[in-house]
Amino acid sequence: MTTLWTFNFNSPCRFIGAEYIFEFEGRKYRLIRGTEEECDKLLTIADDSSRAGTDECIERTMRLLNYLSWQLGIGMQYLGGAGHGFQEGTLKVETVPVVGYRKRNLSGYMVGISSIPNVTNSVQIDALSLWNEAEISTSPFLAFINYWKIIELFPPGTKYKGKPKSRAINWINSVPENKIIDLAELKKEISGRNASVGEFLWGECRNSIVHITRKPTLKPGSSESYERIYRPKLVIRALAKYYIQTELGLGWYSHPLKILQTKKLTRALKDLKELKKQERIHRRAFKYLK
Repeated sequence: MTTLWTFNFNSPCRFIGAEYIFEFEGRKYRLIRGTEEECDKLLTIADDSSRAGTDECIERTMRLLNYLSWQLGIGMQYLGGAGHGFQEGTLKVETVPVVGYRKRNLSGYMVGISSIPNVTNSVQIDALSLWNEAEISTSPFLAFINYWKIIELFPPGTKYKGKPKSRAINWINSVPENKIIDLAELKKEISGRNASVGEFLWGECRNSIVHITRKPTLKPGSSESYERIYRPKLVIRALAKYYIQTELGLGWYSHPLKILQTKKLTRALKDLKELKKQERIHRRAFKYLK
């Protein structure tokens, strides 16, 4: 018994190709571009229908989205998926019909996929999962926490004494101003405080978000808090990106994604449009009968 998995995901872009057939970590995937209303989809066929096989398939797909998020510089929001069992050998991921509906949020720019970051260890995997989670977050408070957690990750193969937060503060204070956007402006803003940039980002931002009773407190329901977190969030994002590139070894280098096939037009999109058309006809007919 094999399982056909259909995963929904949302990205603020539109893919250049209507479909991509490619391999990722030895598994064949089919990426189908959604319509203006329909979210994008990833299809794959798994031979193992056990709980362990299901978890592995889901986690691999989420990992793929994290890698694409870093490679393309945009957030890829995993929306869940569903699997259906079929007799082995009866389906091909390239031609299987696509059904289902999941509304999307769409911006306007278009992207193509051709490569992914050259991930080689579990620390880099964790970093990209935190990066994507921060990128898709609409809350600057939640985004800040995830960016900060990236800087607390220990680079693979290294040993440090002390707590991760102390090492993170010291690393932030060592970063040159010309490497980080808005770092100089933030230093001007906090010049009256008896704290370094690292100490400020830790005490008055990270801790103020996590501990609701600690002062000064940052509250999601406060417009003043939104203004206070604005520039620190931009700085910590740039710091997290610089940390991933330099300390975790994921600079601008990537390797090609094994693209097997692309399509400018796809039957799957036509089927989805026809399905929506029939749904609208049925709704109008039902409304008329009522």
